[in-house]
Amino acid sequence: MWRILLLPLAGTMLGAGGCRSQEPAPSLYTTEQQLIKHITDSAHHFERSGNKAKALHYHKRALAIAEKKHLPEQEAKSLTHIGRIISNEDGKEGLGHLYKALNIARSINHHALQADIYAGISAVYKQQQQYEKALHALELHNLYADSLLAINQARELAQLKKNEYRKRERDISLTITITIIFILAIITYYFQRTRKLNSRLHTSIQVRDKLFSILAHDLRGPVNNVVSVLQLMEDDPLPEPEQRRMNRLLIKQSESLATTIDSLLQWSSNQLNGIKTTASCFSPSELIDKVLLLVEGQTRSKTLTVNNRVSRQFSVLADPDHFDLIIRNLLSNAIKFSHEGGSIEIGATSGNGSITFSVTDHGTGISPDDQKKFGESNMETNFGTSGEKGNGLGLLLVKDFVQANHGRIWLTSKKGEGTTFYFSLKAAPTK
Repeated sequence: MWRILLLPLAGTMLGAGGCRSQEPAPSLYTTEQQLIKHITDSAHHFERSGNKAKALHYHKRALAIAEKKHLPEQEAKSLTHIGRIISNEDGKEGLGHLYKALNIARSINHHALQADIYAGISAVYKQQQQYEKALHALELHNLYADSLLAINQARELAQLKKNEYRKRERDISLTITITIIFILAIITYYFQRTRKLNSRLHTSIQVRDKLFSILAHDLRGPVNNVVSVLQLMEDDPLPEPEQRRMNRLLIKQSESLATTIDSLLQWSSNQLNGIKTTASCFSPSELIDKVLLLVEGQTRSKTLTVNNRVSRQFSVLADPDHFDLIIRNLLSNAIKFSHEGGSIEIGATSGNGSITFSVTDHGTGISPDDQKKFGESNMETNFGTSGEKGNGLGLLLVKDFVQANHGRIWLTSKKGEGTTFYFSLKAAPTK
């Protein structure tokens, strides 16, 4: 049985000079959620009219009801409104309310609410001139906003595939019904043809879905990060040190975007045209030395030591350009997830007509779930120890090129202790 609540908001208040200001009219509500919504609307009414004290009073009333009735979503929203108003006078107290709201939103896995709260936190940090924290909160806001967009896109794609399957099933049923009337041979012919079309359509849908996923996650992310920095720089002039820091961030984000686009173009070309290999005998150690020169800036910025322990006597029968890409991607991945001042080892062992290479770092390691995803060719975006962004495409390319050269790839890793990627290629025949 619903409990009927009468909201005591009616009446008038004496304003300055004895004038009477009209409050919102009373209304009847049958649920606590509706009651809280009406109180919150009243608070917004007072806030728009410039009476922040009254607005704060009503938000606190809404918060008290939400806490008493155990309504976490309404509680988080009320805390967000309170934190936003209080932060104009006391940023520290305002942030306290906002972070309390954030913890509640996390506990109920409410992404939209978390995105709104991060936007509020960013605004408070910017007001306090803590630009780095403001940028971080703004990036998290964009991340959750993108997550919601990705969920909606996934639902739309699922519905699109469902409609496609339904249409195809109707076409197939109609075709089979008509062909049964004529002759069994025609039925067999159309059945075989349909199977081939289904196989091609399935392959096409897989490639399309993967491409959409990459575009949604790995291109939107770096672009939004660049936009976030530009927004922060455009609103108000920044002090010279902060301006230089923001410029460095823009360079880093732009480099990440360029790397992602290069990888995406290479992956798309592989999917559409296949991988063409031109095998020859070469010294892997010499190629590794050349790659180390290319990544010297990255290793120097993190004071990393990279040791090439591959024997000069080893010779491989594979495509040298593919080997170069494999080493560059595995080494870049190791650099991203290595700690400052750490070390990376590149080694190789020979046996059974093949050479097994290893790239070992002592960084953050890979969780068991992500190791499983690597085996399924489905690595996700992760951030390195210095905020570098790994888009997952590089490792997919590595797998494709290793397999195209008739090799295999695997990894061992322990969270917090580092990772070793192994891949084997055919050894060059001895003379």
